[in-house]
Amino acid sequence: MAGSRGAALAIAGLNVIYLMFLPVLLVVGIYTYLTVYAIVKAVDGGSDSPDPATVLIGIVGLVTVFAVALGLGSWAIGRTADPRKRRR
Repeated sequence: MAGSRGAALAIAGLNVIYLMFLPVLLVVGIYTYLTVYAIVKAVDGGSDSPDPATVLIGIVGLVTVFAVALGLGSWAIGRTADPRKRRR
């Protein structure tokens, strides 16, 4: 028994919507990360220049989290939409 065509189209639509909003999510996430990093850097003291490795790791972490969220969300929705197999 095949899965529902409507459920597959709904999942594809949700993925397209998420991918359309992904650049906005990344810009807001990176801006928030850099703002918090700058505040912590200003309060902590230390050197005046930002650490490039910390900034790079933070941005890579944000992109990874958003990509994994897309995969896990698609998997979870697809798993609930797929009918169970029956024993014979």
